[in-house]
Amino acid sequence: MKILPQYPDMEMIGIVTRRPADVSKELKGVDIYRLNQPKAYLRCGADVAIMCGGSKNDLPMQTPFFAHDFNVVDSFDTHGHIGPYVDKETGQPMLGHLETVDIICRQSKHTGHIGIGWDPGTFSLMRALFGVGMAGYNVNAFYGLTPKGGLSMGHTNAIKGIPGVIDARQYTHANLEAIERIRNGLNLELTDRDMHWRECKVVAPMDNDVRMRIANVIKSMPIYFEPYDTKVTFVSQAELDLEKGDLSHDGLVIISGPTGYMEFKNVWKSNPTGTAGFLLAYARATHRANMAGRYGCLTILDTPVVDLLPDPSARVSLI
Repeated sequence: MKILPQYPDMEMIGIVTRRPADVSKELKGVDIYRLNQPKAYLRCGADVAIMCGGSKNDLPMQTPFFAHDFNVVDSFDTHGHIGPYVDKETGQPMLGHLETVDIICRQSKHTGHIGIGWDPGTFSLMRALFGVGMAGYNVNAFYGLTPKGGLSMGHTNAIKGIPGVIDARQYTHANLEAIERIRNGLNLELTDRDMHWRECKVVAPMDNDVRMRIANVIKSMPIYFEPYDTKVTFVSQAELDLEKGDLSHDGLVIISGPTGYMEFKNVWKSNPTGTAGFLLAYARATHRANMAGRYGCLTILDTPVVDLLPDPSARVSLI
């Protein structure tokens, strides 16, 4: 809502939340709906639903659900679950988020964009561009370039979902040495562990057994933490609260070869605000694609940049 005035061709007509009482205190003039009461909001008439939940537990269920009744845009960022995959816990083959949303959108004649943010998102565009511009060389992406690292909203949300966790923040740290080696012309094939390490600050009860269990769950969490060196530190709520004003994150995409190197850098003073801007732009593109009869689920690579530009003669309503 803070940046919506910068998008004059768009209007927010409702917000769906688990915390309607809290949200209604902060926002006026917008209908507030409770998430578990869909009859109240599924017929609100919005052109596009912007999905703002976490990638681990929310978006895999919420985006397909809303796609029955709305065009949808989300920031799903579990890379390994975008396409088909095998669930590590059950061994069950899964369609993946893209195909799941695509099936529902085609059935309901809606349009969706998934994975809209900076990675996947703008970084996906730059990977593709760099990869074709310097074919045969490895394109790598790094996150958390400063000594403090970058705040990851999705990973933080995953930690908060662990039983016993009161509060948490997760910082990603890039391997700066690997970045310099690439800049110096090395065509490196790097693993996740070569590129980053994870720092988790967690508030939990003063119980050693509980804290040990939480640390083990974090470090063994597939995709999110298991592939990385992960440091878990337990702190007080007061200590963690001192950091809550900082929502910054940054990263870069880089490729090198005999002709030199190309680099795209992203610096957010507020990770959620930066992501919100792209979600709004792609909500506009989603509405346009749907009006043109382009049903199904799209990625950032499927949409021309011109479709992101504002059109004063058209207005898009959002929920």
